[in-house]
Amino acid sequence: MDFNTETGTILSLENDSGKTVAFVSMDPPSGGEEECASCRKCMQSEDCNRLLKLTIPDSCSKIAAGSRVEVKIFRPSLYIPVLFTLLLPLIGLIAGGISGYLLSSDTDTRDLVTALFAIPGAGLFFIAGHFIQCKLRSNEIPAPTISDIL
Repeated sequence: MDFNTETGTILSLENDSGKTVAFVSMDPPSGGEEECASCRKCMQSEDCNRLLKLTIPDSCSKIAAGSRVEVKIFRPSLYIPVLFTLLLPLIGLIAGGISGYLLSSDTDTRDLVTALFAIPGAGLFFIAGHFIQCKLRSNEIPAPTISDIL
């Protein structure tokens, strides 16, 4: 798993059903436009105010309002969705075309049978990739956590 470490300031602390919850105002990204382009909060509210609600672990008892903290934020992979939306249908298209080519006995209708097997093959692999991607996405994404007090 890939994590970004960003800094922020704790605005307030609250008690939520026995757990301490902190509202952290995150600093603007220091990575320039590439890192800032994924957030787009500044386009919505005219400023770069990112506010996170984090549960404070019991080991961080020194945290108070105004403390500077480092926060670990999960960064999802970009290659997995591309794999399931582009590569699997391509594999299905090729597999359906090859199976249609091998199953057709008549040379006059070989092109038609190949196309008739290739298109449903791509569709089936696209649907399978969609269900696999939804299953992977439904797994619990790690919540942002405080990694260090500055």
